[in-house]
Amino acid sequence: MPPAALWVPALTAALGNVLGALVFVRVRSVSHDVRYSLLGLSAGFLMALTVLEIMPTLLDEAGETGFRYLLTGFFLTFFLQRWLDPSLLHTHHVEEHELWVSDRQHLHDLIRHTHWGATILVGLLVHSLMDGALLGSAVGTQTDLGTIAFLAILVHKFPDGLTLAAVMTATGAPFRRALGGALGMGGMTVLGAWMMDVLRPWAAVGLGFSSGALLYVVTVEFVPIVLHAPRRWYSLTILAGLLVGALVGHLVGPHLD
Repeated sequence: MPPAALWVPALTAALGNVLGALVFVRVRSVSHDVRYSLLGLSAGFLMALTVLEIMPTLLDEAGETGFRYLLTGFFLTFFLQRWLDPSLLHTHHVEEHELWVSDRQHLHDLIRHTHWGATILVGLLVHSLMDGALLGSAVGTQTDLGTIAFLAILVHKFPDGLTLAAVMTATGAPFRRALGGALGMGGMTVLGAWMMDVLRPWAAVGLGFSSGALLYVVTVEFVPIVLHAPRRWYSLTILAGLLVGALVGHLVGPHLD
C-alpha cells in the first residue's frame, strides 16, 4: 500500500482542526439555522457511515468479538470524559450548546474555571488520537473502508477545532494557545493513524475501539444538541444526513459478500 493512501487523508483531516480554529473569529457571521443544520447533517452522516459501513466490516473482520471492542471503546470514551471533569456530567450539554450561539460573554460566564479549557483540550486530544486510529485501522482493513473512515472523520474535524478555540478563548487563554491546541489535535490524528499502520495485525481491534468512540460522539454529543435546539425542524437535518451518508456509503463504501 503506498504511504499516500494513509498520510494524505490523515494530514487532510488534521488540517480541518486548524482551519476550525482559524475561522473561529468569523463564527458570529453564521446564522443559527446554518450551525444547527450543519451539526444535524454531520450527526446523521456519521451515524449512517458508522452503522451501515464500518460496523458490518468490523463484524466481517473480527466476528462478534469486534462488537465487544466497539462497546468497550464507547464506554471508555464515556468514562474518560466524565473522569476528566466530573462537573461536565451536569453542565456539558448546556455549555456545548452555548458554543454554537453568538453571545460569547454568556459563554464566558458559564465557564468559570480556566482549567475547563485544559480539560476540553485533553479530551479532544484523546478523541483525535482515536480518529487517527480509526483511519489507520480502516485503511489497514479495506481500502474502500479507509475512504469511508476519512469522510466520517473529516466531517467533524472542523467543528472540533472551532469548539476548542471557543472554549479556550472564553476561559481567557490567548488565541495562539488555542491554535496550538488545534495543531496538537491534528498531530494526534496523524499519530493515531501511524500507530495503527505500525500495529497492522491489531487493525480490527483499533477499528472496534475507535468506531465505538465515534458512535459515542454522535449519539451522546451531536444528536442531543440538535434535539434540544429551539426549532423542531432542525431534527430533520439528522434524517437528511442519514440519507446522504447511506448514499455515499453505497457509492464508495466496501461491499461485503
